[in-house]
Amino acid sequence: MSVKCGLAHDRYISDQEFEGVKIIASELIAIVMDFAYITAMRKGDILKLRLDQITDEGIWIKQSKTGSKQLYEWTDGLIDVVNRARALKRPIRGLYLFCTRQGQPYSDTGFKAMWNRVQVKWAESGGQRFTFHDIRAKALTDAKRMGMDAQSLAGHATSAMTEHYIKQREFKRVVPLR
Repeated sequence: MSVKCGLAHDRYISDQEFEGVKIIASELIAIVMDFAYITAMRKGDILKLRLDQITDEGIWIKQSKTGSKQLYEWTDGLIDVVNRARALKRPIRGLYLFCTRQGQPYSDTGFKAMWNRVQVKWAESGGQRFTFHDIRAKALTDAKRMGMDAQSLAGHATSAMTEHYIKQREFKRVVPLR
């Protein structure tokens, strides 16, 4: 099992943990978390998402990692989170859905610093830390559990890639005898 930043990659975030972190996070981080969960997009693609990619049909992206082209069709949840993101304070010339005060996309380092501060606060409150990448894993695992096409959501070339991703986080719910 590979480990990154001291956190195991088989981490499944419970709904309670997800909501708990959003409560202590800034409005921006909470919205980015919701966006990441709803779309299962990679962090890099979220941070580089331009406003002109948001169309009447939905949100168009070309994944930076795989080159896969996707259209995220509008759902009530996606409409809500995009509206919340658009309502964030932004410079007039900001071209990105999530941007700095200068209108630029957040750098990986800058976003990691904000994320780390939230995770430190979460750990200090008794929560178990998780990576931003674990949100994508939660989204794909939950999508499969709901009978959705997790592979399409992920933009993976093969089902084996998606299954490997999900399998590490899958679990069975069991009812004890008493």
